[in-house]
Amino acid sequence: AADDCERMREAGECAALPVVMARKCPGDCDEDLLNSTLRGRWLVENALPRNDADALMQYALDAVTWGDGYKDRSTKPFSPAEHFGGVTPTSAVRWALRQPEAQSAAAINWARAYIKAAAQLKEKVEDLFDLG
Repeated sequence: AADDCERMREAGECAALPVVMARKCPGDCDEDLLNSTLRGRWLVENALPRNDADALMQYALDAVTWGDGYKDRSTKPFSPAEHFGGVTPTSAVRWALRQPEAQSAAAINWARAYIKAAAQLKEKVEDLFDLG
């Protein structure tokens, strides 16, 4: 099993299949580290100002599309305790436009804030990895 784990790690499966690797080869893929080149994972503190992040959370659960966004619509792909979903700029706008008139202004403002935050985060990622 150790040889299989080493082969899988060298083949790049820590980044390609992090959940599979964590189950098959616990401790072999930097699961305990916040930043991991092996897993392609980095943590950035204060990526958004706290008040912006708090404002985005106000409607996030209402605007979310549950599932992986592709063909597998499972909302609990890893364990019963997890819920998987996401919001894209397009889905944020679509959600906002579906809201009742009494809530539409707040929903549209939320979608605008979401799109602004997505652009800010994209810029931070580009700066972090010298992509710009």
